[in-house]
Parts: sequence; C-alpha cells; structure tokens
Amino acid sequence: MSKFTDEAEIRRDEIYRSMSGEQKLRIAYELYLFARKIVESSIREYFPDISSEELGKKTIERFYR
Repeated sequence: MSKFTDEAEIRRDEIYRSMSGEQKLRIAYELYLFARKIVESSIREYFPDISSEELGKKTIERFYR
C-alpha cells in the first residue's frame, strides 16, 4: 500500500476508536439506508411500474441472496 493509504487507515481507525458505540451504530444504520436506496433505485430502473410491496421483496432478495 502507499504511504497515503496507510496514513489514512491509521487516521480512520483513530476516529472509529474515539467514537461511542451509539455513534458507530448510527453510521452503520445510515450506510444501510444509503445502500438500500441505491438497490431500490436500481430495481426501479428495470421495473418502473413496480409496486411498493414487490419492490420490498426484490430489495430483500438482492440483499440476502
């Protein structure tokens, strides 16, 4: 790895260690919501008239297959 990458990873680890469990959990949840929006958007591109119920099913399939 490059020196920049190593330094960035060290700094990232320092930041995470300084966070509370609640802060880390909030970040994880926000990342999950962001990923879900991306997946839902992708599904809607292929199925523009999809119902909310079917979108939910396809999203779960995409996440857990």
